[in-house]
Amino acid sequence: FPLYSLTPLPGGLLVLAGGSGRMKSGIPNGLALYSLAAARFAPLAYTFLHDIVTSAAFLPAPPVAAPGNGGEDISHAGTLLAVTGSALHAYPYAPEYDVLYEPSPPKPDPEKISRVAIAPPTSPEAPARALLALSSGEIRVQTYPGSAAPLGAFREHANAGIADLDVCGELVVSCGTDRGCWIWRLDAIGEGGQKVAAAAPAKGVHVRCARWGLLRGEPVLFVGEAAVSGSFVSMWRLRAGKWAAVAVRKVM
Repeated sequence: FPLYSLTPLPGGLLVLAGGSGRMKSGIPNGLALYSLAAARFAPLAYTFLHDIVTSAAFLPAPPVAAPGNGGEDISHAGTLLAVTGSALHAYPYAPEYDVLYEPSPPKPDPEKISRVAIAPPTSPEAPARALLALSSGEIRVQTYPGSAAPLGAFREHANAGIADLDVCGELVVSCGTDRGCWIWRLDAIGEGGQKVAAAAPAKGVHVRCARWGLLRGEPVLFVGEAAVSGSFVSMWRLRAGKWAAVAVRKVM
């Protein structure tokens, strides 16, 4: 199927999603989980959907030691979370599966969901945390699976959709359709965050997307910026308690 979404996940996993709609073109919308382990691009499981996936994340199951592999867990078992049709869908995955299935449809949510991300637990005993970007611009943080009340919410993107969302430990970067981009922390949700301004030396430039990376074990942020004159990527690092652009390169 035509590819519209590519999401790298921890553990050498890759989620591919796309399609154009069976009713419109005869090509179904698909969601597939791939493994990049051992330098191989191997399909693990797939499913066909009514709507195109706009965002995906993977919640690993508790690790299980693999005999004969030094005790390392290589099963990749867990739950694939996908946003499709403005709702969050959960597809359990285990090594013996080759087809993804949804045990039950999601519960109705009065607010449409546009993005999902998973933050690692703060300890082996603690639950994982899910970040759900809502149509109102609020990013809700809650334990997953299930939570009676959210842990908190980030609201600097009020009345704007969330176009991009990424997590690195306790650090979060979110980009809105209002062209606002914010860096904030899960352990300090109520304290706001730092707004990221476009760093490219061009007129009319604005931030479109952002992704975390690691450089010598320290988090760095890569920001995609767009202008009439072309596209740029800036790299940001933490300097004296503030995030600052340390490099900018034109890519298109």
